[in-house]
Amino acid sequence: MWPEVEAKTNPTRQLLLDAAVELLDSHKRESITVELLLNKCGASRSSLYHHFEDMNDLIAAAELYRVSQAFEFVINLVEKILQSNGSVTEVLGAVQNELNKTELVNPIKIRNLMILGQARAIESEKFALALGRQQEQLSQSITETIKLGQSQNLFDPSKDPYALGVFLQALFLGRFVVQFAATELTEDVWYTLINEIMLNALSPKKISE
Repeated sequence: MWPEVEAKTNPTRQLLLDAAVELLDSHKRESITVELLLNKCGASRSSLYHHFEDMNDLIAAAELYRVSQAFEFVINLVEKILQSNGSVTEVLGAVQNELNKTELVNPIKIRNLMILGQARAIESEKFALALGRQQEQLSQSITETIKLGQSQNLFDPSKDPYALGVFLQALFLGRFVVQFAATELTEDVWYTLINEIMLNALSPKKISE
C-alpha cells in the first residue's frame, strides 16, 4: 500500500487520512480542498504538509486505503462465513446479505476508484509502485481465502487459487465497460450472472460413477 497508509502509528497522519477517506465518500475528488479537509479533521496546514507531499499525495493515499478497506471487509466476511461449513450457494448468499447491510462496500464507488487508480499508475511511478503492492496484498489475501475453502472441500481444489482470485477481481470490474452506456445493465442482473459464474468456477466437481 501507499507508504503513508502503512504507517498508522502517527495519530495526526491517520486523522488526515481518515478525513480524506470520508470526504471521498461524499465529494468528488476535485472538490476536496485543503480548507475542507482541515475543517473536517481539525488538523493544521503544517501537519498536512509534514505528513504528505501535497493534497494530491494525500488523496491518492486515501483512495488506495478506501479500496483496501472495502476488500479487507469482504475477505474477513468470507473467511468468517466459511467457518460455518455451508455450501458455495449458502456462502455466496450469506456474503451478499451482509454486504447489503453496509455502506463500506459500494460497488460503483469501489470500481471507479480501482479504475482511476489504474489510470493514475500510468502517469506516476510512485503511485504505480503503491498500487502494485496493494494489488499483490489483495490478490494474496483472496488466494488464501480460496485455499481455505478448498481445504474444506467447499471450493474446487483442482482450480489454481491465485488464478481464481484474479478472475473474481476481474468479474467485479467487468461492468465498468458499459457503466456510461445508454443501455443500462443493472447491478441485480450483473451480480446474478456473476454468482452463477462463481458457482460454476468454485463448486467442487462431482465425480461421475
